[in-house]
Amino acid sequence: MLERLQQAVAEGFQSLRQAKTVSAADDRGWTILSGLGTARLPGSQRNWEYEAGTLWDNAVIRIALKWREDTFGEPNLVVYRPDGDSEEMLREHPALDLLSHPNPYYDGSTLMAGILLSDPIDGNAYLQRLRSPRGGLIGLSYLPHWCVTVVPGTSWIARYEYRSGLQKVDFAPEDIVHLRDGMDPANPRKGLGRVGAVLREVAGSNELATTIASILHNVGMPGVVISPKPLPDGSVPTMTPEQRAGYLRQYREKFLGDKRGEPWVQTTPVDVTQLGWSPDQMATDKTHRLLVTVLCAAFNLDPMVLHLPGENTTYSNREQAREAAVEEHVIPQWRRLDRQLTSTLMPELARQYPREVRPDDRIGHDFSQVRSLQADEDRLYARLSRAVGGPYLAANEAREKLGKEPWGPEFDKPYPQKAATPGGEGGQKAAPFRGQAGDRYP
Repeated sequence: MLERLQQAVAEGFQSLRQAKTVSAADDRGWTILSGLGTARLPGSQRNWEYEAGTLWDNAVIRIALKWREDTFGEPNLVVYRPDGDSEEMLREHPALDLLSHPNPYYDGSTLMAGILLSDPIDGNAYLQRLRSPRGGLIGLSYLPHWCVTVVPGTSWIARYEYRSGLQKVDFAPEDIVHLRDGMDPANPRKGLGRVGAVLREVAGSNELATTIASILHNVGMPGVVISPKPLPDGSVPTMTPEQRAGYLRQYREKFLGDKRGEPWVQTTPVDVTQLGWSPDQMATDKTHRLLVTVLCAAFNLDPMVLHLPGENTTYSNREQAREAAVEEHVIPQWRRLDRQLTSTLMPELARQYPREVRPDDRIGHDFSQVRSLQADEDRLYARLSRAVGGPYLAANEAREKLGKEPWGPEFDKPYPQKAATPGGEGGQKAAPFRGQAGDRYP
């Protein structure tokens, strides 16, 4: 299957050139999506989308995006197939080949990186379905969200418009995988980005970083005003243009250049007045922590997870904060994207590979490999160990909950008189498992 996919996937990129292409000049209603949007937020008439600029160039946003990218790649992608009352985990499947090797130019982790950037920024991620000359699905290609426009129609979505430079390409809905985060009430055909509500904080974070950098560049001082010192009789002498230029040149050389900090000897008395506030007066450290906390909250992350300072950190250590971040943010995102990829890809793959794909197969992840969840797995083992041998669970029932193969039929009944081993009959009586302090039943 993989060889067949790799041989044919290169041909799929031809569909981009074969698609209907029209000149962008024919569509005067289109606005270039380069950050010059028109986002207005409550309580303000300023264009905060323009003020915030390219969102992933903000330091906190970039760190959060890269943390997501690293964390999402931790578990292996698998396919779950219903098998009676349980599910079988498949590690070889056409859907896994498609997502692991989407096209000849980058692998599945790079494809997922594009999805994980567009998803929180815009609430929408778009993938082009690459097709063979016969129309079969053989690959996927990431489309930047700012280049895609969803055009409504009588059948919900008429088409997707992709614009790059002065060219526009129209895609039929069946040729695009559209992954959404929730629903935008202003446009139900699209998702709602999580970062869109914190554009003011992004702009504030950028301004604060620029201000601090400028102050540090000026030897830790805000801007100053250089003026002539009043004479004893109270009169103020007038500076000539040559004197002003000389003072400015000397001040820059002594305090702003590579020789900053050198003494400045001035024969003519002048006053140097501070203009603005120092970092302490501006409380930049407190403002910075507040902005970091709000920006991290858009990703449902505690700043401690990203090694950033924040306000009101509630976790005693980073390991605890990271475990909460994985459970409250990453796992819901995993499951949402898995459901959407399953619903959009599996039906077509089932028609294309009827012997290898079943319509009820679903894309998922093997969470047993996630390091932050190992503590939860240990607690689960402890709870099941206490329940086995009492009036609650038989050994095989506990093994089924852990996704393990059952032992012999002698382990199907609770209250075993003797603890048998999988390799033989009988054995010594089992010592009760005491568990750990703080363990509770589910």
